[in-house]
Amino acid sequence: MSENEDGVRDEFVAEAQEIIELLSRDLLVLDHGQKQGNPDPDLLNSVFRGVHTLKGIAGMFGFNDLGEVAHVLEDLLAALRLGKVALTQEVLDVLFEGVEVLQRLLRSDQPDAPAPNLDALFRKVTAFVQGAPEPSKELDAFGLDTGVLSVLTEYEEHRLRTNIEQGVPLFRLRVKFALTSIDSDLEDLKARAKPVAEIITYLPSMDG
Repeated sequence: MSENEDGVRDEFVAEAQEIIELLSRDLLVLDHGQKQGNPDPDLLNSVFRGVHTLKGIAGMFGFNDLGEVAHVLEDLLAALRLGKVALTQEVLDVLFEGVEVLQRLLRSDQPDAPAPNLDALFRKVTAFVQGAPEPSKELDAFGLDTGVLSVLTEYEEHRLRTNIEQGVPLFRLRVKFALTSIDSDLEDLKARAKPVAEIITYLPSMDG
């Protein structure tokens, strides 16, 4: 392997290691939230994005096994985000196992590194994903604004449905921002709202 290839590989390993450490930390916090009965959906999104990023860079650098594990974990996390799989302790255990497998694969060139059992992990993930039911309730049954419903993504529909089923009050917040600062103003609004509410979606208006 050339010096340049060594440098590229070291760069990938360092970035992948950082992502995996963040995944471990986020899963611990998510696990705590699940035990308290209040898992943070933003944290689940963060784990999903981390695994998605890891899958992408693993493919770029030819770490095929690591990319394949990230891919199946991404499928499970996508089902969790959409409420097709419940965030149970059993699911969290599989996610923790998946992150441990990723860590082992990253150290696979070390002499004492045991080979992870990928097939066992894949079977566990597949059992959860294939057994996932589809949501049964239609959102139009709740008498919500059709203009809002028409712009919702599948994930936003899931979050809206979840809040409705939990009896959370829904509000439509009208705000006015300058075009020059709308991005930073929206981020500020999300940060201020997060302790008390979840913003499902944004619907731009020409009314000003």
